[in-house]
Amino acid sequence: MRIILMLLLTLAACTQIKKTKTIDESQISAISKQKLNEARDLIKANQPKLAISKLSELHDNGLSPVEKALKYNLKGVTLFNMGEVDKALLNFEVSEKYAPRDTQLYSQVQLNMASGHFKLNQFNELNDRLNKIDRKVLTDAEKKKYAQLALAYGNKVENHPLIVSSSLTLMSDVKTFGEIQSNNLYEPMKASFNKMSQGQKIEMLEEFNDSKNLAVAQLAMIEADERYLGGDKSGAQDVTAWLSSEFGDNAEVQTFVKDFELRFANSSRISISDIGLVLPLTGEKAQFGEKALSGIDTGLKVLGMNENVKIHTKDSVDSPAQGAQAVLELIREKKVSFIIGGLFPESAKAEYLEARKYGVLYISLSQINLPKEEKNHHLIEVQGSIESQVETLLSEDMINKFGTRIGVIFPDNEGGKAYVDEIWRKATQKNLSVTSVASFPKNTHDYRDTAQLYLGLKYPRERSEELKIMDDVYSLEKSSIRRVQTLPPVLDFDWVFLATYPHEATQLIPTLGYYDANRIKVIGGPSWVSKSMVKEQKNLGTLYFVGDDPQDINQEMLTKFQEIYGKPAGLIEIISLDAMKLGADTLTATGEVSSRDDFDAKLKSHGKLKGLTTEWEFKDGIWVKRMNAMTITRGEIVKLFGSEKLQ
Repeated sequence: MRIILMLLLTLAACTQIKKTKTIDESQISAISKQKLNEARDLIKANQPKLAISKLSELHDNGLSPVEKALKYNLKGVTLFNMGEVDKALLNFEVSEKYAPRDTQLYSQVQLNMASGHFKLNQFNELNDRLNKIDRKVLTDAEKKKYAQLALAYGNKVENHPLIVSSSLTLMSDVKTFGEIQSNNLYEPMKASFNKMSQGQKIEMLEEFNDSKNLAVAQLAMIEADERYLGGDKSGAQDVTAWLSSEFGDNAEVQTFVKDFELRFANSSRISISDIGLVLPLTGEKAQFGEKALSGIDTGLKVLGMNENVKIHTKDSVDSPAQGAQAVLELIREKKVSFIIGGLFPESAKAEYLEARKYGVLYISLSQINLPKEEKNHHLIEVQGSIESQVETLLSEDMINKFGTRIGVIFPDNEGGKAYVDEIWRKATQKNLSVTSVASFPKNTHDYRDTAQLYLGLKYPRERSEELKIMDDVYSLEKSSIRRVQTLPPVLDFDWVFLATYPHEATQLIPTLGYYDANRIKVIGGPSWVSKSMVKEQKNLGTLYFVGDDPQDINQEMLTKFQEIYGKPAGLIEIISLDAMKLGADTLTATGEVSSRDDFDAKLKSHGKLKGLTTEWEFKDGIWVKRMNAMTITRGEIVKLFGSEKLQ
């Protein structure tokens, strides 16, 4: 079993030539050796013109083929370093003609020619030269330069195996996994690795077998994890066995292998009646954890589960690290069937990733900002995942009503980027156009730059001809009112999705209006179901959002909560009630099972779960929440399309 990787690096200059053992020294005269060495010394002294003059003292009619090859290669290197790439290539071509093909010199000449073609953006020629190189005869430094050139070509043509193998070569000297993960080549290499087929990955491992390259071990660990999460546990064990044999003397690898063995052991152990709960119960956010507990408690009572299950509660202190550790303890010590947690996004992400590692279902109270590729059937997001929101946002009904040209304004953070990526992915599938995108910095209170960028007003020089016409028109106006801007906004979108919280939306929407983008159709996410948005709606115009309809909530559970606690359930309590309802439906769907694999198989086969307000469907490898298109108008929140409820 083998694994691989590839990536990106900057290019070095042409290599200088060394004499190789396969060159017949008898073909190089003493005077030629002297002149070549003097030229090399002049190059080192940064006197390239004198170096070329020195090489000119070697007259071709008195030189052997090997001497000519050395002369013109060195002259080409000198010209390359002077920036005269075309002339350098001509000299390399002469050198190629005389260099014996079975020598290191020939491969070095090809490497130098490849560098020249790269400088001229001649990628087909670059690839041709690389294919003529025998990498086995190159020095370590030359192998790195070869990898740099191969990586450049791989990125140009999106050749993922080439990207991975080149990146692995370039990271061969890295000594720790921390250095690998912080290397600028790592993320692109990992992305290319994930796009490779199983067969390509095996071939890559074979290529780097016995290399002791830690970057290869890093990719192997990724592959083991992916196979495990994909249900190929036998394949995952093959990879970990290979890791252990190839990198048995590395402490980090051995720790990974031991942890993986624990994962295999835990995959067959489950206590169906034991449920894990991870909440902040101490520290600044303890009050929110207590609210969630009250929602869980009410859910247990209303659903009649008190006698049938046991809740094991752990304190996360709203620390991602502490939350992940709590998840691990619940899995190892209590063999819980599922875990409810993640009251806040950062903790939710860390807790889910730990639960996913061990194949345990995680019901998250908050949205988890990860790309779709990093989610699977072990995650249910109670408030609705980004994927669930976009599913509704780009539904046929919404597109028919609002149009096919989409704009997006998002915060410059992990969550905002996840929204943009998913909208782009889904829009591509449906042949829709994302025509305008802009971001705003975290915690900003000034959205003018974002609005200008989004509306095409940020760089007026690019619209200079239009600006001159508008200036002439407005100069004829008889008005004392100062114009905000002369250019009209570019409204090349039918509607705009604002990936914002209410307090951000109530500032951003008026800012767009300030730049004459009035009456545009704006759509938000689930957080817009708030009193503040209802209050501000009369100033902002009709608003739309994707979320839950408050009228759909199971009133029996809310009434029971008020009876127990003497007050209405707030947002956190309702979300927690919803999580417990989902958990109960999960246990009903799976019934009695003897292993975690059986639990997963039954749940995926069942395919649907009901919560407090709506249902979830297992679709495209993840749980997707059925959400509603809502509108806020005339001080009310109502469904945009009909008023049907779940039966």
